[in-house]
Amino acid sequence: MGDVQALDIYKKMLWHTSHTVRNLAAGKYVFYADEISPDRFDAWPDSIFSAEQQQGADLGRRMQHAFSVLFGQGYEKICIIGSDCMTLCEGDVEEAFAALDEHDVVIGPSADGGYYLLGMKKMNEALFENKAWSTDDVLRSTIQDIRTAGCSYHLLRVQSDIDTEDDWRQYLAMSK
Repeated sequence: MGDVQALDIYKKMLWHTSHTVRNLAAGKYVFYADEISPDRFDAWPDSIFSAEQQQGADLGRRMQHAFSVLFGQGYEKICIIGSDCMTLCEGDVEEAFAALDEHDVVIGPSADGGYYLLGMKKMNEALFENKAWSTDDVLRSTIQDIRTAGCSYHLLRVQSDIDTEDDWRQYLAMSK
């Protein structure tokens, strides 16, 4: 597809995610993979989103770090979402937060065996350990870890995330 088109798609996904969550009655954070530029101009305006730096060697450690930072700030219910799910809507995130009133963990499963959203009301480090990230086993393994810990969970609707050019083409065909 090429770098230019891939960057354009990435920007569209960021814009969609930003606009999906910006009106939620919740604290909103963006964990940047790269340096946070003080003069950045992107989909995450400072007036709505607080900026933090990702830390960790893999996806699991980066997510664990995000939860740790936010629980450390006193949040009692935290949901993290990826920026690669173009069908995500505000109602999905609202459902996730509401589910945490009754459950320990909430997951938004992806059709490819991963997840697009993970929410918790207390830290559970086991969810981030011993995972083959970006494989079709992540959701199953995560649910097993939740059960092993004796925690309850709620599943949101299955959605497709966009990891490949074919995923993007399928999304475009579906959205027509």
